[in-house]
Amino acid sequence: TDGNGCSGTASDIVTVEMMALPGEGCADANDLSALFGQAPNEAQTSGLWDNSNYNSTGDPATGWECFDDGSLEHTVWYAFTGDGNTYSIRTVACNATNYIDFGDTQMAVYSGECTDLTAVACNEDEDFANDVYNAYLELPTEAGVQYYLMIDGWDGSDGEFCVEVTNLTPSAISSVAELGLRLSPNPTSGLVELQGAQPETVRVIDALGRLLFVQNGASAQVDLSALPGGVYTLLIGLADGQWGSAKVVKE
Repeated sequence: TDGNGCSGTASDIVTVEMMALPGEGCADANDLSALFGQAPNEAQTSGLWDNSNYNSTGDPATGWECFDDGSLEHTVWYAFTGDGNTYSIRTVACNATNYIDFGDTQMAVYSGECTDLTAVACNEDEDFANDVYNAYLELPTEAGVQYYLMIDGWDGSDGEFCVEVTNLTPSAISSVAELGLRLSPNPTSGLVELQGAQPETVRVIDALGRLLFVQNGASAQVDLSALPGGVYTLLIGLADGQWGSAKVVKE
């Protein structure tokens, strides 16, 4: 008994709940909309993110088959709405003081609802052969479609990074003929050659508007041998910044 006449002991249960981290799961995805819809070829960079305290609880079991480590550890989710343009998406160091280990990220893109996701794209490394380990992909978006981007560190890698988005859709596209160029042979059974200039990049797009592959580098030939017969669009970027478009029939 104390001086106030009180005696006995008391106890209570205190429950501490950790606040969910932003982008911990698909339903809480961080909005990247401000990085999209900007001027062509002007990189837009997010603020700094750190995946160190994130986990993979509730993440999808599919759609990230390209991940070399075969597992998810510290995933962060982002969301944006497509506008019909094609974008490159990568992670970068920006102003990180604790850059994610080796800059090594991996990413997967989904569409649909968080409860029913559809895999769209996946990437492990921008250029593994040259030790560029950050994730990078080029995504042709559909206007009005909601996309979800899941970024993880390779094999448990954690640390800071930013997300960089660049609008790759040219502001003006001329026909190949208007640029004084020619594609031959057309129709083709496989190889097609641009005559009159050396392209810096060629994008091959199918009849549904899907980007099938990108060929970068100074080569006037594009190999369509692996594609089924049909009509394809080639978007051709030249060294002087001009873009040309041409239809090619693959037999």
